[in-house]
Amino acid sequence: MSKNGPLALSFHALVVIFMMAPLVVVCLVAFTPENTLSLPTTHFSLRWFKAVFERADFIDSFYNSLILAFVSAMLATLIAVPAALAITRHTFPGRNFFNALFLSPIIIPHLVLGV
Repeated sequence: MSKNGPLALSFHALVVIFMMAPLVVVCLVAFTPENTLSLPTTHFSLRWFKAVFERADFIDSFYNSLILAFVSAMLATLIAVPAALAITRHTFPGRNFFNALFLSPIIIPHLVLGV
């Protein structure tokens, strides 16, 4: 296995900076008290977070999202644990198919990205 040269490391650093810069800017702007997007700010404020949490429609949507996430996590756990135990401990027709089916969410993003 060969090490990456300085040019490859520089390229990767630039890609990471390019990908992270918008996230950093959005996080910084979220804490500004002004009505417009302005950086640098004079001071930091939680004004916009307070405004979001004062809206009833946002609170209802957030509550629904939490319920959906909890139910989805419970269903996924209730299906995945017995499936994993069955695939690991037993031999049955279609075992390889189900193994590939359950591992595809891990594999497919790498195939799409070409990693």
